[in-house]
Amino acid sequence: VCTGLLGCTFTSDAVLALHYNYTGKLHAGRYRGGLRPETLLFLLVCGFIVVENLVVLVTIWRTKKLHSPMFYLLGNLTLSDLLAGVAYTANIVLSGANTLRLTPA
Repeated sequence: VCTGLLGCTFTSDAVLALHYNYTGKLHAGRYRGGLRPETLLFLLVCGFIVVENLVVLVTIWRTKKLHSPMFYLLGNLTLSDLLAGVAYTANIVLSGANTLRLTPA
């Protein structure tokens, strides 16, 4: 039941199931539990992205010679890439089998 922009309450999971089944992709095998091998590969790549960007940020921060405007811009780009890697990791972990359990409180 929605009474405004932020006043929605979900009385049953049927509304969520109807929403996710709108495209016809909600079937028994699609949201099975556990991580698939390709998901683990993506998580490994995301972990590598986060670690490599942390190394670049720490290098810029610790090396006084790199404290120039060009490296500040490079640091901002690196930070943006790091945050994108973290967000994509969260998206991978929280989607799939967990998607149907993510309801507003």
